[in-house]
Amino acid sequence: MEENSDILFDELFQDYKNRGDIQEFGKVIGRGGYGRVRDVKYKNKSFAGKLFIKNNYDESKEISDLRGPNIIKIQKICEPRQKDGNTYQLILMEKAILRDLGKLNQYLHEKNLLRLIFDHCFDEPLSDSLLRFYCKQIVRGLECLYKNNYVHFDIKPENILIASNLVLKISDFSTLRKISDDVDEIKIPGGTPGYLSPEYYSKEKVPKNSTQKQDFFALGATLFYLNRL
Repeated sequence: MEENSDILFDELFQDYKNRGDIQEFGKVIGRGGYGRVRDVKYKNKSFAGKLFIKNNYDESKEISDLRGPNIIKIQKICEPRQKDGNTYQLILMEKAILRDLGKLNQYLHEKNLLRLIFDHCFDEPLSDSLLRFYCKQIVRGLECLYKNNYVHFDIKPENILIASNLVLKISDFSTLRKISDDVDEIKIPGGTPGYLSPEYYSKEKVPKNSTQKQDFFALGATLFYLNRL
C-alpha cells in the first residue's frame, strides 16, 4: 500500500513538473498519511515541496498569510489537481537546513533538530540553557500564530525544523485552525498521541480561551522527553 502511494505521488509531482509549476523534484524528505515532501527546484532554487490530499484539510488556505522568523516560510501555492476522486495540492516551502556549522553538519542534514536529539545524535546530555533556548524560539513561533488567531494543535519534535544559525521553525499546519471571534467553543481537530491533552480524548468541545493551552501541553510534553535524555 505504501509503495503504491509513493508511485501515485510521484505521478502527481511529475504532473506539476509537466505543467511548469516546478523545474525538478528529487528525493523524499518527509512522509505522512496524507502527503509527501520532496526536494524540488523552482526558479533555480531548492525548496521543500509538500504535496498533500486537499480533501482532508486545506493547509494552503490557512498558512498563506503567516509570517514570522520562527514559522516556516511559504514560497508558492500551486493550483490543485484532481486524481482518482481526490484533490491534491502542492505548496513550496523554504528548506530548513543548517550551513557552516562545522562538526554539527555531520549530524544535521535535512531533518529537524529535535528529532535528531531524540535519536541521540549528540554526545552530551542537553543542558538547561539549551532547552530554554529551544523553548523560547518555539514560544515565539506560537505567539506569531496566536497574533493571527491561529492554534497549531500538533506541536511535536517532528514539526520543529532547524534552519541556519540554529533558528527553529514551526511547520506542518495540517491541524491548524483559525479561532474566530464568533465561536465560543471548538473541537480539538487532532494531533499526535503522546502530545495530545486530556481534553482531546473526552471528545468534547473546549472553550475558545483554552485552545492555546493545547499547544503548550504539547510543548511541555516535548520538553519533558528532551529533558529525560
